[in-house]
Amino acid sequence: SRNAKQEVQAKEYADLMVGEVDRLNRTVSALLQFSRPRDPEIIKIDFSTIAQKSLTFVQEEADNKQIDLKLQHPEPGSNLYADPDLLQQVLLNLLQNSIAASDTGGSITLGGKIAEDIRLWVRDTGKGISSDEQAKMFDPFYTTKKDGTGLGLAVVQQIVEQHHGRIEVASQPGEGTCITIILPRREEQA
Repeated sequence: SRNAKQEVQAKEYADLMVGEVDRLNRTVSALLQFSRPRDPEIIKIDFSTIAQKSLTFVQEEADNKQIDLKLQHPEPGSNLYADPDLLQQVLLNLLQNSIAASDTGGSITLGGKIAEDIRLWVRDTGKGISSDEQAKMFDPFYTTKKDGTGLGLAVVQQIVEQHHGRIEVASQPGEGTCITIILPRREEQA
């Protein structure tokens, strides 16, 4: 009947609108974080806990593309001093970018090493980043995704700078990418 058809259409529109509102919401949140970053609240955190949590958030997305998620973490009880929510946001942004850049069947490794400094990395077997793209990848609003805001990596860079850290990018087109976050080691709360 005509009514049933209209109902299906109405539901499609409603779903579409909810999706768009979600997307706008994410953009606005990212913009706010970018324009008014909050000061980090530095506390002692266990790397494996935060890493595990980040992987759980993206597990479903990875499963949909049959991407193998691996965790290389330092020995249990490896603590670092950082803002857990902000660091979580960094890891999530990097993981989501890796998933977007990976083909079905790829693999992504989230790793951490605590020595004289703290190194956290996300390595993927994705499509890689050209040197042109590497030059622009942290610019606000630069994006290669059709529905991306281009704020993900700009926010990542901002958070890392707030922690007095830096970012290293190693990538070859067609050979995947490894992004490493290097943070200074603090023994005590700053």
